[in-house]
Amino acid sequence: MRVDFRVLTWEQVEIPEEHEAKVLELLASGEIKNSDDLYELIDPEGEGFLTCDVLQETEQLSVFDNGECSTIEVIQECEIIWQNGES
Repeated sequence: MRVDFRVLTWEQVEIPEEHEAKVLELLASGEIKNSDDLYELIDPEGEGFLTCDVLQETEQLSVFDNGECSTIEVIQECEIIWQNGES
């Protein structure tokens, strides 16, 4: 048996100075909604000039914060046997 906890973490992307204005413009316009959008719009050829880290700090989520979906699941033999919210 295992217990999984849903946590919030941050992905940090370093933006080269020459792309800062464009990134701010795309964020403000809503074209960038997540890091996938950022990579797709700023580095579509995958040149690798954007660097990324997933920060190690995490924050526990409540069921309320997670849209009433589970934040704790108990799993045994690949099946959820208990959860604290909707799946």
